[in-house]
Amino acid sequence: MKLKGFVRNWRGIHAERFQRMLASPGRKSLARQAVEAAQMFWRYRYPPVQYLRYGLYMKTAPADWQDRLPYAFIRRLQNQLNPKEAEKFVKDKRLFRERIEAAGLPTIREVFTIDAAGAIQSPDGQVLAPEDAAMLVREGEFFVKPIDGGMGRDVRLIRPGDDVATFVLTARNVIVQPRIRQHPLLQELSPHSANTVRIDTLRVEDHWVNSAAVLKAGVGKSIVDNGSAGGVSIGIDVESGKLQSVGRQKPKFSTKVYDHHPDTGVVFEGIVVPHWQLLRDTVARAADAMLPLQTLGWDVAITEEGVLLLEANHNWDPDIFEDSWGGLADTPVGRMACELQGVKSAQLSVQPPRPQNTKA
Repeated sequence: MKLKGFVRNWRGIHAERFQRMLASPGRKSLARQAVEAAQMFWRYRYPPVQYLRYGLYMKTAPADWQDRLPYAFIRRLQNQLNPKEAEKFVKDKRLFRERIEAAGLPTIREVFTIDAAGAIQSPDGQVLAPEDAAMLVREGEFFVKPIDGGMGRDVRLIRPGDDVATFVLTARNVIVQPRIRQHPLLQELSPHSANTVRIDTLRVEDHWVNSAAVLKAGVGKSIVDNGSAGGVSIGIDVESGKLQSVGRQKPKFSTKVYDHHPDTGVVFEGIVVPHWQLLRDTVARAADAMLPLQTLGWDVAITEEGVLLLEANHNWDPDIFEDSWGGLADTPVGRMACELQGVKSAQLSVQPPRPQNTKA
């Protein structure tokens, strides 16, 4: 990284994190921080910005703190493996749904979409009059999301009694989907939000592997489970589907370590995510349907009956894994990212987990 670029990056992004570090009462000694930051630089030959990004200066930092990768490593790998021209199939929620349905996989069919010009369209491509669209959402609850948005931004909920007539006349560039009835275990965990699994897929030769997975749970009255909205994320053992014993929020919200949900008190340890093997098999088949994209982050809802593919992200955020699952350095995606960056170490050369079946 050139010096000028690093300075710009520091001023624009990391100054706030640096101030947060200085204000944190539970941080390690400055001497220990300096040693650990130097170790990270030596290991990755890259400015140790992840030391600030993931709050690794705290005394509560996980034991595998050295395995947190520089954010730029994953971004470079994503740019290498995901062709620009194919990004539209995950950016546009309607195109995503069409491709998943064509592969015979479970997803949520929208009620209608409203484009940037205000035209309203049914899932089958028919143009709807505003009054007809309003009738479709008068009863029940419906999520409204930007067609090409992510991270839970600008998501709202339509409830009975809302002014849907004004909504359909004024909304732009949104997709309207029915609110799902999630699995009772997840409803008990956090009842106000749809609590979903984030899991990655990476193509290695002719098969798919999963490097990491977390369960996302909303907090307070939030209707979304995203970390950017303060949600708690709990790491999942990729092989068994069992939750790790603790969960975390993004450091900007809290550096606390939770062994239970902060609102409902549900203890994480011992919980096994329902339909876990079905979920892994389904995202592997879905990854085939999304080729030539070769590394994706999937959001998956879980119901009593099975799983639903909500969306996929070509530029999935590694923060949620690095914060709450564990360091990515010794995972398939981490090793591939390090090799692309020219970082090779005996510490990174461990065998990847058993690959999953990928072809329907």
